Amino acid sequence: MTDVITKAELARELNLSRARISQLCKSGLPVRPDGKLNRAEAMAWVKGNVCSWLGGWELRKKPRGGMPAALAEFPELDELADLELPDWEGEVREAAVIDFMNEVRRTGNVENFARVALRFGCTMQQAFAMARFFDLFMAFYFVPQNSERAYIKFHEEPDWNSMAAEVGTTADVEGWQDWMYRRLEEDQPGKVEA
Repeated sequence: MTDVITKAELARELNLSRARISQLCKSGLPVRPDGKLNRAEAMAWVKGNVCSWLGGWELRKKPRGGMPAALAEFPELDELADLELPDWEGEVREAAVIDFMNEVRRTGNVENFARVALRFGCTMQQAFAMARFFDLFMAFYFVPQNSERAYIKFHEEPDWNSMAAEVGTTADVEGWQDWMYRRLEEDQPGKVEA
């Protein structure tokens, strides 16, 4: 890695937009007089001042006015400012998103999604595919910060047999699922089969 990089190179390395790097420069990211960045210095600043959550970047909140005067006589406390503290607020938000995602994916909600598709004239196969895609989208759209965290709650399948019987057909869950995956793999969506 080179020692001096451009803002665009830093943006690519951090997977951020150039506009976001410009915002960070206004917030204190050190810039050389020639407009370029010392890579090591920039990376250290980002690590110390920016936290990521759900793919968005936020500046770490610093206490206003520095250390309280009553604590200033204890210089060893300065070391505490350098500690990497857990992001409790981020943890709470992440847990809330996971709870919401799993609540939306409950069996009854997936079934209701399919029933709404039937009301709009979809076949049972199409309604199944829409409901299944909704469930998969909700389950995998969000990925927690800790990739080892188990976050997907498994729910029972809707009663596809009784729903199919209500609309005068028989359930073929395996066939419907194969059809759905074939449709999703197509390059150009075409006319929907009946």
